[in-house]
Amino acid sequence: MVQKKGQIQVGSHISFNGYDGQVSYTPSNKFTILANFSAFGANDEFFHTAKHTIEKHNFSEIGIGYYKNNKKGRTSDIFMLFGNGYTYKFFKGGDTVTGNVKPFEYTKTANYNRFLLQADFIKKSSRKSFAFSPRLFLVNYYNVKDNGTNIFEQNPRTYVYTEGVVTLGVKVFKDLRISSQVAFTIPIIGWSVAYYEFSPLNFSVGLTYNMNFRKNNVDK
Repeated sequence: MVQKKGQIQVGSHISFNGYDGQVSYTPSNKFTILANFSAFGANDEFFHTAKHTIEKHNFSEIGIGYYKNNKKGRTSDIFMLFGNGYTYKFFKGGDTVTGNVKPFEYTKTANYNRFLLQADFIKKSSRKSFAFSPRLFLVNYYNVKDNGTNIFEQNPRTYVYTEGVVTLGVKVFKDLRISSQVAFTIPIIGWSVAYYEFSPLNFSVGLTYNMNFRKNNVDK
């Protein structure tokens, strides 16, 4: 939620999919630089009498955005970002065939690139903030490996998703805010349950801190 030249914003959130971190710097009255990192499934390791499952992935991206302060407390911006990620699945368990339990295990891995276009519509007061962020992103997988059923390798490699994100923030101390975020993701082109890192629904909560090095700057 950038609003002025000289602002550095640092944030971190945790969700039921994992955790993520973000840092942005605004060098001018119009442009800002943004970097993200996420690790979904960082703690997802499931044990059962019949199976053992591990699902993890990490992702990082960087981009640039253009922003405009429209009215007092209102800001709009648009970002273009590029990122790279790695997804990993491991499963060990049993498969029931003709009444017999046949143990097996497999590992599925893939790298991917993501191209993202995001707009933000923000309303902010001294104590509260609200943002709606529509997103459109293209994901392309490569280095796909599957030593089990080979279904992973046969899936389409390119997907297009749209996403809507709502973010609420409340000031807790000076430039420190607690924020919560809800995201809904819908596939437009392609869909595969084999790829873990995209969830149809995600909720997160965390902290955001703003550092303003040019407090006397007036946006133009």
